[in-house]
Amino acid sequence: MEPTPPDLYPAQEPRLFDSERAAKIFISTWVQGKVTAYRSYDHYGGCDEEDITVIPTPHRDKRDMEVVPIEIRFP
Repeated sequence: MEPTPPDLYPAQEPRLFDSERAAKIFISTWVQGKVTAYRSYDHYGGCDEEDITVIPTPHRDKRDMEVVPIEIRFP
């Protein structure tokens, strides 16, 4: 999912991670490109073949993203 451009706020729901490290790993993976998966199934219903492709997305720039720490408190 691409981030919402600033001129189209309110923004989409944020992605939440349980650690700063997890968020930074996600961003590093996300900037590599769009991941597509094709699966074919055999006649028994099992996965026969899987092809995963990363389509480069040069417009994705790690410098455009930021990790914002938040604290969620439940009553």
